Amino acid sequence: MAETLSANRIRRLIEAAGSPAAVLTQDVESLTHRSGLMATDVERLRTQVQAEPLRLAATRDHKARQAHGVRLLTVQDPDYPPLLKAAPDPPLALWVWGVLQPQDVYAVAILGSSRCSEYGAGQTKRFARRLAEYGLTVVNGGEVGIDAVALEAALETGGRAVACLGAGLHNHGRPHHGLYERLVESGQGAVISCAALQTPANPANQVMGDYAVAGMSIAMLITEAALHSGALIAARIAHEQLGRDLFSLCDQIDSSHARGTLRLIAERRARLTLDPDTLFQYLIESTDKLAHQVSRQARPLPLLNHNFGRSRDPFQVPLTEIQRRCVESLRTSMTPDQLAEATGLPVSQTRSSLHQLALAGILAKSLNRFDWPTTYL
Repeated sequence: MAETLSANRIRRLIEAAGSPAAVLTQDVESLTHRSGLMATDVERLRTQVQAEPLRLAATRDHKARQAHGVRLLTVQDPDYPPLLKAAPDPPLALWVWGVLQPQDVYAVAILGSSRCSEYGAGQTKRFARRLAEYGLTVVNGGEVGIDAVALEAALETGGRAVACLGAGLHNHGRPHHGLYERLVESGQGAVISCAALQTPANPANQVMGDYAVAGMSIAMLITEAALHSGALIAARIAHEQLGRDLFSLCDQIDSSHARGTLRLIAERRARLTLDPDTLFQYLIESTDKLAHQVSRQARPLPLLNHNFGRSRDPFQVPLTEIQRRCVESLRTSMTPDQLAEATGLPVSQTRSSLHQLALAGILAKSLNRFDWPTTYL
C-alpha cells in the first residue's frame, strides 16, 4: 500500500533483505549496498510504512479480508499465478476472492469493447465456450460488454474464469457483482485485484488490472474493439511489454465496433483467427514461444512435473488423475471419444484434459486426434 517506491524497487529491497519485515529492520547501509537503491529510498519507505494512517488502513484491509474470505497472495507465495510471476514487473500482491487453480496457467484473455454489437457478443460467446471446453481459463477485466459475455460463457460451459479488476474488490464500481458472486460461489474461478479492497478506480489502477490480465494469459483474443477502446490499451500492454501473441476477429470494415480489431490485423500486431479450433492450434505455438521466453528469465521456473519426456510448458503443473489416465491409455492416434471409451471417463473431462496436455507439449494434436509427439518416439 506504500506509494513511495515502485513495485520493482520494493521487490529488490525484499530480495536483498530476505523478507518484507527485514526491510524495516536491517541496517540501511548494508541494505542499500545489496539492493542498489539509495539510502533515502529505504528511509522514505520505512517512514511511510510505519506511519499511523497507513498502518490503520492496512489493519482495516486485513479485517475486511478476513470477514469476506479474500486471500492476499504475495509474489513470494507458491500459489501466485506463475505466468504473471514470470513477467518483468509482476504486482507485489494480489487480493483474491475465490480460488485459483494450477490449471489456470492455461489461460487465454478474451476481451473487447464495453459497447459491443450483437455480432461481437455472439462471436465472443462462441469462442469463450469452445476454449473453456478445451480446458482453458478465460481471463479479462470483468468490464461490461465483451468481458462479461466471455466470463458468462465460460461459466455456462462448466469452465473456469478469472476477472482481474482495475480497482479494489470493494470499490470497483462495476455493475457485475452478481456475475462475480456466481464465479466465486460456483468454485469455477476467482475475482482478483492488484490493490487493497477500498482502492478506487482510476487510470493507474486500470493499467495494473490490464497488466495482470495480460500477464496471467498465454495469449490475448480481442473479439471486437473500437479505435479508442480500453481493450486496445490492454492489447498494447500484452504485446509490447509482455510479448504475448494477439489474435483478432474480422468484421465489416465500415463498422465502428470493429475498427480497433481491424487495425490490429492490418498493422500485423494481431493474427486473424476464424474459428476456435484454429485459434487453439495457434495457442500451442504461443505456449511454446512463451516457454522459451520464460526460460531466458533470471529466475526460470521448473519444467512440468511428469514422467513422459520434456515439455514445452515451463511451469510446475502436476498431472491430474484424469490426465494421467489419458496418457497411460494412449497407444496410438485417438480421438477424445475413443480415449473416453478406453478409460471409462466422461467425454467432456477427457476432451479438456487432452487439450491441456497438448498445450503443455506432452501430446500432439492434429484435427480432432491426439498422439505422442514425434520427439517422444
